[in-house]
Amino acid sequence: MPEAEATFGPAGTCWQSSAGEQCLEACASALATLAMLFPGEPACGSGGVGTTSTAGPETSTDGESTSTSTGESTSTSTSTSTSTTDSPQTTTDPGLCSDPPNQPDHAACTDESGCGCSSGRCFVIPVLGGLCGECNGDADCGGFGCTVPNPIAGLGSKCNQGGYGQGCETDAVCQNGDAVCGEIFDIPGILTVKTCGHCTTDADCSGSQICTPPTTSPTSPA
Repeated sequence: MPEAEATFGPAGTCWQSSAGEQCLEACASALATLAMLFPGEPACGSGGVGTTSTAGPETSTDGESTSTSTGESTSTSTSTSTSTTDSPQTTTDPGLCSDPPNQPDHAACTDESGCGCSSGRCFVIPVLGGLCGECNGDADCGGFGCTVPNPIAGLGSKCNQGGYGQGCETDAVCQNGDAVCGEIFDIPGILTVKTCGHCTTDADCSGSQICTPPTTSPTSPA
């Protein structure tokens, strides 16, 4: 069978010009025809040439694709794509304090949170600066008044007993029965000083008396 040998033999034209799978199918078809024509010839039986084709499953995971085919030819293709972007992270610590920690009363401070004062209170007066002390207002003194600091003398704020001439924000902290909380001076945007006393205006005084500021410093820690 010279023609069959030239076409399907080891150096046949089919193997040189066509895919191997197609050559196998053509060869199997020819053998099947010969088996019908020559049923008594074992070489022409169905066991002469067999074909096997196995296709594996395709798998795709995170950009990876694999395909495998088994027969006369086998091909495997794998592609992987990975992209990583590192973004800078910025962390702001809310616990940062601009003052040294655990400073005593009367020490200079700048952070109004009081984080640098052992008392937890930093009374800041704009332009003049701040000092650690006992209070920032009457609310820190348990029902009594808060005397503002004296930055000139280097004295921090201090809670008082609500007596005459002592610092206050409202009448409620003044302990003497007739005492009221009156304004001594007010520097807008800087500092307002009030103290407990007998009057707030001359109208509160009887006869020819007038209302005068206390003789002691309103910023005295006493």
